[in-house]
Amino acid sequence: PVACQDCHGTHDIRPKDDFESKVFPLNLPAVCEACHLGRVKTPKGESFIRGYRESAHFKALERSGLTMSANCSNCHGGHAIKAVHDPEAPVARKQIIRTCGTCHVGIERSYLAGAHGKDYVKGIKDVPVCTDCHSEHNILAPEDINSTVYATKVAEVCARCHDNVALSRQYGFLTSRLKTYSETFHGTAARFGETRVANCASCHGFHDIRPALDPQS
Repeated sequence: PVACQDCHGTHDIRPKDDFESKVFPLNLPAVCEACHLGRVKTPKGESFIRGYRESAHFKALERSGLTMSANCSNCHGGHAIKAVHDPEAPVARKQIIRTCGTCHVGIERSYLAGAHGKDYVKGIKDVPVCTDCHSEHNILAPEDINSTVYATKVAEVCARCHDNVALSRQYGFLTSRLKTYSETFHGTAARFGETRVANCASCHGFHDIRPALDPQS
């Protein structure tokens, strides 16, 4: 079990806003890693935990000193940390839109206005949420070639659901979207690394994706 001193220290306890505090935003990741990269085993492995240090969030925190950038406690909580599989955990699928939306307010609003967001509100579990497209710890900027939503990778990300036969039968959409896109000029150019060519998001939008019959689409 984790005790107070594991996170706050013993005789060197400082206010959380003190630069030298163990739980100051710039220092917190190392405190959490002290357990989660050794004492505590995760089914996804230590590389999953280390992925945060490659993320856009950590780079903003560590390299730019932006203390408002997401750290462990922003997503998982501080004292009332719940297991990831707990439906009330901030990082559970049921809660993740609100958690990410704490910082990304405009994106949350756009997502909830779109087809995916409306189904999310209805409680449909198959609908994609932030982590399905952007990943979890190793979240990278769209401009980063290693990002899951880098321009040339967007079609493959969308195809995870839209080429899924079981989902297409259940929700009534067409499959083979990646195949037909890949056979076009756009798909061919993307396959050769052209980032300026149209992908799914270029035409359908990013977060506020709407059905073709919606006048706002």
